[in-house]
Amino acid sequence: MAIPASPSRRKYRVAEFGGPDYLIVAGSFELDGTNEVTNVKGEGFKVTRTGVGVFDITCHSAIGKGLISCVATVQADTANTLDDLVAQVGTYTKATGVLEIFTHDVIATPALDDEDGPRVNFVAIFHDKDSLDVTYTS
Repeated sequence: MAIPASPSRRKYRVAEFGGPDYLIVAGSFELDGTNEVTNVKGEGFKVTRTGVGVFDITCHSAIGKGLISCVATVQADTANTLDDLVAQVGTYTKATGVLEIFTHDVIATPALDDEDGPRVNFVAIFHDKDSLDVTYTS
């Protein structure tokens, strides 16, 4: 099935969902070596460094019935900073509203790692529905 080039002629859409039952939490923070994070951007959460390469994103209240999806990335502060640092999403605990994010050094020492300077970006989508049936529209 081909999708027409013109948006006005689009006949098929990707699965859509939304409305008051969904919440997107997006933000970023800067790593500061072994210190607490700095320069946090976004609303509705706080970020705490809980160990080497371990960061808790605590939402101001437990959000919904669960996490649908989350993506975390690392943004370099200079061309030489990030040849081997990646972000990984951990678990979401509904009761506490905590979402874990890890930063890993994947080349030099494959382990959790802290750096000084890079920014971690994240986008999380939560739901508050009993069922996540997806509907398709045409």
